[in-house]
Amino acid sequence: MQGFSRIGKYKIWILAAVIAALAIYWYLQRPAPSPSYQTARVERGTLTATVIADGSIRARQSAVLAWQVSGIVEKVQVKIGDAVRKDEVLATLKRDSLPQNVLLAESDLASAQRELENLLHSNTQAVQAWIALRDAQDAYDKAKRYYDALFKPYTYEILTWRKVTFTIPFPTPTTITRTVPMFKTVHLQEADEETKADAKADLDLKAAQLEDARRNYERLKDGPDAVLLSSLQARIAAAQATLNLARLSAPFDGIVTQVLIQPNDLVTPGTLAFRIDDLSTLYLEVNVSEIDINQIKEGQTATITLDGAPGKSYRGTVVEIGRVGESDGQTIQFKVRLSLDDPDENVRPGMSATARITLETFENVLLVPNRAIRLIEGKYTVYVLRQGEAQPVQVELGPSGETMTLLLSNTIQEGDLLVLNPPLDNRNQNGPPPFVRGR
Repeated sequence: MQGFSRIGKYKIWILAAVIAALAIYWYLQRPAPSPSYQTARVERGTLTATVIADGSIRARQSAVLAWQVSGIVEKVQVKIGDAVRKDEVLATLKRDSLPQNVLLAESDLASAQRELENLLHSNTQAVQAWIALRDAQDAYDKAKRYYDALFKPYTYEILTWRKVTFTIPFPTPTTITRTVPMFKTVHLQEADEETKADAKADLDLKAAQLEDARRNYERLKDGPDAVLLSSLQARIAAAQATLNLARLSAPFDGIVTQVLIQPNDLVTPGTLAFRIDDLSTLYLEVNVSEIDINQIKEGQTATITLDGAPGKSYRGTVVEIGRVGESDGQTIQFKVRLSLDDPDENVRPGMSATARITLETFENVLLVPNRAIRLIEGKYTVYVLRQGEAQPVQVELGPSGETMTLLLSNTIQEGDLLVLNPPLDNRNQNGPPPFVRGR
């Protein structure tokens, strides 16, 4: 009985192995189930071509203000959210904590202002210049007459005296001797060369002095000396700029968006104090690829959505297009700026945003779902369902919208079924190519 029991067990194990092998063979030989494809048809419709680009919100102007000198903060006159005007003082430093160069600038400013006041309201210099010009002209005229005379022979009538005796006829003849004036003619010749040379040198000197006097008078007759005036104005500006280091002022009209100091803080050059933003106009700056940039034009409209304001959208307009691209390591990107036409309190500088820029609208055209498009070996490809199989077909595409792309080629026809989820082995070895989005 024991031998029979052992043989029976072997038979049972062999039978079980045969059954298992048959089951595996049947499983491997069964026909593969038909794949479950998601499909969509090629249809006609209207396409609004868009370019989708991401970026962040920017204020019209932004400025971060920092101290340029050391000192102790005396007053902070604004808080976050305050509206400020250009040149409005935001904070000051204590006078006794300021460095020496700032304190000296105060006295230099007062001195330069007094000198400027005297220069602008005094006519003494002009009068003195006129007198000097008159005297220089007289001196030149005399030197010129003398020099000219040396080149001409002159005849002079010289008055002389001689004794004359004559008889007075009445009442009785009387003889009288008197001294009477007489004229004598004298002829003079030209001067010698040495005298002429000395006179010429003196004449040249007087001419130069006259020209200097004339220039000085011309410079002063219509007002203060322009060079001196400019110098004083520069001194005043430099002194005022140094004094201004003791306070921080708003560079433009805007809103205080950051306050980083408080009274009695010790500050040094470079210490940050405020941020000011001009929120009168908000902009979205996005990066657009070199493939799309030539389709972007100023004045195009856009729909803008923000991560920080879900469920809301805003209108935008393209206002500026970058002329120079920058590499992000993979592609060349161009900066494009859009203005927000209807911002509200939910839109803040620094927020991430997406712009869908409208390029053009096409009506009654063949459309391909973006989900059906693959990029294989640099060619746009779709999979057409034919006789239960997904067959790849290369296509030529036009502009894209948010969900559809314009079909340009005739390699597929209206009504063809496109596979949205082709088998993995039909895709690139590197995985599924990206959908066409924002071309």
